[in-house]
Amino acid sequence: KDTGLNTNPWPVLLDHYNGVVCLFPYPQFVVSAETTYNQKINQENKALLDLTSVNTSINLVKKLSHEKSSQLADSFIKSRQNYNNDIDLNNTTTSDPLDYKRAFFKQKFSAVLSHFESKVSFALAEFLMNVEMPSAVFFEKANFRWANFQSGLNLSRSRFKEEADFYSSIFAGEESSFYGAHFNQVSFANTQFRSKMDFSGVVMKGSSRFYKSTFFELATFKTMEFKGDVDFSYVDFNSDVNFENVNFGQQVSFSHSKFLGNVNFYNARMPEYLDFSGVNNVAYLIDFTNTRPHSTGKKCRVNLIEADLNKLQINYQQFQLYFPPRTTHLNKVKVYEGLLNNFKLRGITEDYRSLSIEYEKYKYTINDNELMSLVQDYWWDYGFKKDRIFMWIAVLIITFTLINNLFIFWLMENAFEISFLQPFCLRESQSDTNPVIRYILNLPLAFIYTLVIIFGVLLGFKHELEQFKTHNVIINLYLFFTMAVGLVCAMFILNYLVK
Repeated sequence: KDTGLNTNPWPVLLDHYNGVVCLFPYPQFVVSAETTYNQKINQENKALLDLTSVNTSINLVKKLSHEKSSQLADSFIKSRQNYNNDIDLNNTTTSDPLDYKRAFFKQKFSAVLSHFESKVSFALAEFLMNVEMPSAVFFEKANFRWANFQSGLNLSRSRFKEEADFYSSIFAGEESSFYGAHFNQVSFANTQFRSKMDFSGVVMKGSSRFYKSTFFELATFKTMEFKGDVDFSYVDFNSDVNFENVNFGQQVSFSHSKFLGNVNFYNARMPEYLDFSGVNNVAYLIDFTNTRPHSTGKKCRVNLIEADLNKLQINYQQFQLYFPPRTTHLNKVKVYEGLLNNFKLRGITEDYRSLSIEYEKYKYTINDNELMSLVQDYWWDYGFKKDRIFMWIAVLIITFTLINNLFIFWLMENAFEISFLQPFCLRESQSDTNPVIRYILNLPLAFIYTLVIIFGVLLGFKHELEQFKTHNVIINLYLFFTMAVGLVCAMFILNYLVK
């Protein structure tokens, strides 16, 4: 647990049955001693477990050394490796495993252009001076877990052929650099970056984790290439962070991260999936409008559940909302309406149109009304292409005209009478005997007849019951359907004129 010390966080101290486990500040030590004394001894030990300073920890070890666990405590103290002089491994090739576990380096550590062909461990190591390891090559796993770099680390242009583990490490000093380094798989989870961090030009071939890490100073990821998945979830960016020209891979998560400084995603290539859920502690606007789409050309699926949408600028031509399985309807509505309000306030009409149509389709889908959604789509593009209704009205009039013209005389005499058209009706026997010519000549009459049926009410013509002459159900349904279509078209025309 963090006790507020300037050097580092304190680990947890556990007391289990008659055993005591003490975890000390960096460089960390672990002591396990089986106590066989009575409860009074245990109480005395617990009273000393305040751990408010390094001296308190050392005193506890000394006390244990006077008990039956003294041999184990003495062995632990002696196991700490202290290096008082410079360590120079420049231009060397190490074939055997290198174990600097729990080492304490008081002077410079240098391994420029070195090759480590076996496993390397700097777990729990502490470096007081700057560590220089540029262009080093690690052929096996490199373990830097819980390492403490008090004056910074330089691993620029280094190569990690296997896994690199910086879990819960501390980077202090002025600046630490991984510029141009290549990683196969790396973990910086729970790491504290107290110095400026330079990851420019780094290539991550496998997955990379920054889960629950904290950046106190400027973090530069400029021109990085993430070929695998990236986990920045629950990360605290307390200063500026730069992702300019970064190439993200398949999936990137910033879930529940904090951005308290300026954030730059200019010209960054977006992943296929971006998780920005729970990102609601943002100091300045985060702009995604100048990003590039994924190399596949697909839109980036983005999760914005519980994100502060007022602090985001998104080019929705390159993004598409994504909701994980079991996302509630309420959360979906909040995201849709919040992002629509964002686009409306910013005046981004094209993005507003695209998202609004997507939202309308979603509402029709959850109501099992896909047919109406289809009609809205083709009829007038959900209201965004209102001029399209005139095209469809013309198509409907022409269609009904062509149908009515097939039996226009029968309709006039036996189905629905329009009195002012009677003088223009020629008997079939009086018209041209050629059916094609007769059909063409009757088109104007059929057109006017159709207009009166469709828009008769709108044009001031009353449709009386006496005009319906037939008792044929199918013919009457056809006529009523034609009138209903006309009524709907009239409503759309009025809506267009009003708005």
